[in-house]
Amino acid sequence: MVTLEQINAVSPEASDWIATLRASVDSHDAQTREQKATSGMQGLFVGKLSKATGQADKEAQTADRHTFIEAVFGVEGGSSKTLSQAQCHATVTWLDDGGTALVPKIVEAARAATDVVVQEAVALGAQIKPESTEERKMHWSEQNGSERKFWEFVDKLGLSPADVYEKVGQDRLQDFPSKESVVELLKAAADGKRAEIKEGLKPQEAVHGEARTIAFLDVYAPDGTMVSLTARQGARPDDVVDTALALTDAWGTLKDLGFTQVPARPPRRAPGGNGGGSKPRPRQTTTSRPEPTAPPSPAPPTPSPAPVAPVLAPPTPAAVAAPAASNGNYIDCDEIRIGLSRTQNPCIQL
Repeated sequence: MVTLEQINAVSPEASDWIATLRASVDSHDAQTREQKATSGMQGLFVGKLSKATGQADKEAQTADRHTFIEAVFGVEGGSSKTLSQAQCHATVTWLDDGGTALVPKIVEAARAATDVVVQEAVALGAQIKPESTEERKMHWSEQNGSERKFWEFVDKLGLSPADVYEKVGQDRLQDFPSKESVVELLKAAADGKRAEIKEGLKPQEAVHGEARTIAFLDVYAPDGTMVSLTARQGARPDDVVDTALALTDAWGTLKDLGFTQVPARPPRRAPGGNGGGSKPRPRQTTTSRPEPTAPPSPAPPTPSPAPVAPVLAPPTPAAVAAPAASNGNYIDCDEIRIGLSRTQNPCIQL
């Protein structure tokens, strides 16, 4: 595995970039440096770093990504699954701050340093194992159009590449197990995701249940309007007050619009009117009002054993009005006159 010193011998500039990135990782707190990267952060790291390699081929992207991780973080094999939260976070920030353009140069320097190390080892007599000439068995993802179809299938399931790598447990498509097992695994993951979404869409239980107790009283607004206030179990005093104020404000607006608390009364009929076109009733005749006369001169007072209460004289036939039309215990009339007779007794005329 290539070291920072070996990279420095090939490209001091690339060595400085790597040192800057390592210092950024060291600036994180100890807990973040020791914590394993979350799946979300790891997926973001892999996606951004793969794009930064500038490679269009997935396999070339993976190879450059592993070389970068080996050179920068000293991880044997360059697997991103061993990185910490601080390493992934610092790299993502570094890439966004301009490091994307430096990734291909760091990868190139790391490979050049590796070639130098190999040459030096050979010069010292090291035995280099030759590559196998046996044809490697082609992975299912390398077959013509298989990779494109696979990612189209993933997209239809509603999963992201980060979801796929997390569920399979590999960060290289070429390391995935059989196609059938991966498809079944991803279908189960998609079903679980849909079930989780459906669960969130179900009607939720009400925060407040039915009140077991209530208290109410009648109060009067400043304008005299009575308001019946009810406080249910769990209601705060401020809630009750706010509700009462909202009600009185709404009532004020309704009154401005012409609303009333009692139904409108029918118009009163004018005396002698026909009640809006109905058949007029015959007017009841009455006797003429007797002209008042001066009372006789009082006689000299004579002793009396006891005061005698005045006795109402029965009305004379002339003083009685003609019988009015009656309806049960009531008599319809247009006017009532009250006067005094010569004997100071009240006389009622209808």
